[in-house]
Amino acid sequence: MAIYLGDIEIGVKFEPEALRANARNEAFLIISATNGSSTAPYWCECEVSVKSPLSLAVDRELEMGRTRIGIAIPGGFIEKKIKLFTRPNNFVDDYPISIVAYIYETDGAISERIEKKAFIQCREMSLEDKK
Repeated sequence: MAIYLGDIEIGVKFEPEALRANARNEAFLIISATNGSSTAPYWCECEVSVKSPLSLAVDRELEMGRTRIGIAIPGGFIEKKIKLFTRPNNFVDDYPISIVAYIYETDGAISERIEKKAFIQCREMSLEDKK
């Protein structure tokens, strides 16, 4: 899933694509930034917000964090992996994750602010998933 706004396209994906229900999980939220500009580099930072049973920390509930994605050169692509954790009280559902990307120009001014929601599935494991 990607959102294009101006010169920057922000994409989100998960590894694995779904969480196991009623178990502790670790997954990666992968945020990517693609610079469609032919002349200007952009700096990208993101705020990530989750709700319980998701957490951004392994040992406690952490619902909000900020990460630097980096500099997207003209025509370039960068990505950042963020670790997601769950408690064993996760049930079959789609869990929302809010992402706010701040795109800065070379002079340090915010060029764009992109808000998006992503959802990670939590499901029962099938026999194929156990292999």
